[in-house]
Amino acid sequence: MPSKLNSNIEAAVLWCWNTSVCAFLTNPKIIVGCLGMLCVSIAVLVITGTIYTYFNKVLPLLMVPTGPVWYFTLMVCTWLSFNLIFNYCMVLVTPPGEAEEDLMSEVELEFAIKQRDENQKGLWCFKCDKPRPTRAHHCPMCGTCVLKMDHHCPWINQCVGHHNHRYFVLFLLYLWLSVGFATVTISLNYFGYLKNSHKSPQELRQNRTAVSMCFNICLALFIAMTGFLSWTGYLTISNQTTIEYLINRGQKGYNPFHLGVTKNLAAVFGPFTSYLTPLLPNMTPLAATGHSWITRPDYPEWLNKQQKIKSQQLKHQQQQHQQQPTTDVQVQKRGTDTIIVHTPP
Repeated sequence: MPSKLNSNIEAAVLWCWNTSVCAFLTNPKIIVGCLGMLCVSIAVLVITGTIYTYFNKVLPLLMVPTGPVWYFTLMVCTWLSFNLIFNYCMVLVTPPGEAEEDLMSEVELEFAIKQRDENQKGLWCFKCDKPRPTRAHHCPMCGTCVLKMDHHCPWINQCVGHHNHRYFVLFLLYLWLSVGFATVTISLNYFGYLKNSHKSPQELRQNRTAVSMCFNICLALFIAMTGFLSWTGYLTISNQTTIEYLINRGQKGYNPFHLGVTKNLAAVFGPFTSYLTPLLPNMTPLAATGHSWITRPDYPEWLNKQQKIKSQQLKHQQQQHQQQPTTDVQVQKRGTDTIIVHTPP
């Protein structure tokens, strides 16, 4: 009886392993999703913990909570913290946008079907087995074609695409401003320029660990975000994604969607009347569907020129192939050995 019970337990454990654990380990989407949730949890913990520490521990050490300097500092901190949390929440809950065949033009659909028949990559996605608009790319993590895909970000557990690109850029901007402001104010406190004279030395020593931890986190994020925000800002003002930048490098840097700084920013943030307008919190969806894009006026001319260059290169390769000397192959028998002799023309 005990042996039969043990065998049943082993069978149940083996069944659970095969149906759950093995399925988890062999499904990359599940692994990526779990890792993405872990990254989001870490980001939320770091952001909320740092904001709480700064308001509760750091800010009372910087100055007496009265007077215009205090209210100005409190207002700046509140504004930066609100926009940081708002844009991170929006980039989490806003999907990047998926390719929809019904929103594509007839010209693009015909060209996509032609590329499918000729087995060419472009407007037809062979993984999704359906057409996709210009600037859309397939994300293996999400398993779909994302509109104006920039990259798959684990810190938001989804792709950065057409509809959430503006929130991603603003999140990086306000994160950089927030940690930069915290780094500067804590540094001024260390050098004695910002200090609450009403705090006793004992209170200062009690909060020293929390202040040092907040300073180290903010300084590390400020250094990292300086490089990342610079790169993202360059792509934003030039109206191209990370994938398109790599593609354009092979085209000698030609960007068909570069329409000027103002129009490039409008492609990401939507139409605006002032350069400060995109910095304000905005939950209004973008009017553009992300399935059609305005290109530069000289793009058709550049495209025809590239097609001529490719046809000339193909023609030149064919001529070189025809001019290559051919050799006659003769098979000779010498005893039990077979010898292949190449005779030049």
